[in-house]
Amino acid sequence: MSNLSKDEAIELGSKVGALIGLGIEGEEGMEAGAAVGAEAGADGIQAFSDEEAWDVLEEIPNDSAAALILLEHHWAVSAT
Repeated sequence: MSNLSKDEAIELGSKVGALIGLGIEGEEGMEAGAAVGAEAGADGIQAFSDEEAWDVLEEIPNDSAAALILLEHHWAVSAT
């Protein structure tokens, strides 16, 4: 799930795609990756499908302990 607006999702997808493309094909890959990532972001960013979702409370056995961490990390990418 995501609380990103459509514009924020496009921006995030563009940045992630650019980073992946940069690592694979250099600057040309960065540009292509940014375009593909922006398009994917426009369709909505989902880490997993509803079929892959799970209920964490259901998975923790009785009389046991567990830790669940949600980490939100903000980063920025700039091309020079």
